[in-house]
Amino acid sequence: MKLIKYVCLACMLSLFSTTAFAIDPIPKESGFSGFLGLGAGMNRIKNNMISGNRLFDITDDKISAPLGSPDSETKGLPAVNFELKYTFADTRTQIFFGNSLEDMLRFDLAALLGVRQDLRNFGIVSASFVFNGLPTEVWKDPYDTTRKRDDTDRTSNGIRLTWDKIMGSRFQIKTTFRDTEIDKERSGMSLALTPAQRKMLRRDGDFFKTEVLYRFKITDEHRLAPAFIYTKEDLDGDAMSVDTFDFQLTYLYARDRISMIVNGLIGTSENDKRNPIFRKKQEDDRYGASVAAYYRMPDWKPMGCRAFSFWGRVAYFMSDANISFYETEFIGASAGVMLRY
Repeated sequence: MKLIKYVCLACMLSLFSTTAFAIDPIPKESGFSGFLGLGAGMNRIKNNMISGNRLFDITDDKISAPLGSPDSETKGLPAVNFELKYTFADTRTQIFFGNSLEDMLRFDLAALLGVRQDLRNFGIVSASFVFNGLPTEVWKDPYDTTRKRDDTDRTSNGIRLTWDKIMGSRFQIKTTFRDTEIDKERSGMSLALTPAQRKMLRRDGDFFKTEVLYRFKITDEHRLAPAFIYTKEDLDGDAMSVDTFDFQLTYLYARDRISMIVNGLIGTSENDKRNPIFRKKQEDDRYGASVAAYYRMPDWKPMGCRAFSFWGRVAYFMSDANISFYETEFIGASAGVMLRY
């Protein structure tokens, strides 16, 4: 839904992993594997729509009239994610459970439960059920300037399908379908709007996203992955339904113990209908950039892990809307450790 496009769309810039370049190969031996990422960071966030989740808040519950640009909030936030996998080596099948990195970065604590299958020259396919491990909290009525706003849960469940190394190539396509529900949707109730106008602001509905990327191997040390991303948010409110087109370019440098990932993103979005509050159709220009670095410690194996790394990242994302109330900005810096098993 529209909220997916808001806070921390640095998810498009995925700093915390190298998934743009490779899905981990399915091991040749049966057994458990996975990773655990731990860290923390400071983030400055401007957004008028999302409250946070049940563990922490990311924006202020009070806004002032008129309905203008959001104020910035600086927060210290944890960065925790994991994936647990079990491989059946004979059939080249793998069952997995864990957090999606891209969902984590937009404060959507979704969990994935699914299966991957290596089909050799056909590629690697996977299907997973996507569900809320911890619901995101949004404002019941984001436009209420008369008092402190109350939050409510947003749940979003669906499926994710991925086809990697398509027909032995370096192409990958990933598609996600999710149904989103706002527990107590009150958008526009504080304003002098008709029932039909309030309906145009509803945020429940269907979310569809597809991403196609190709990996270029320039040398063993340098790789490049351009990606085209289309998102359709078909919501109950026509003024909130939106089509988004993004182009992302990811560069990877890897040598010895050090690896670095540099991302850039540019995109645009346009809503379906005119907003009844601001009397025009929302349009956004989207920009982002990020740098992440990893330093591997091959001799360190705490907690029985097979590989240990330090990581650090900085990121910037801006969604510049023609309606200032919907502007979003994210600036973040964080660091931590990653353990692979």
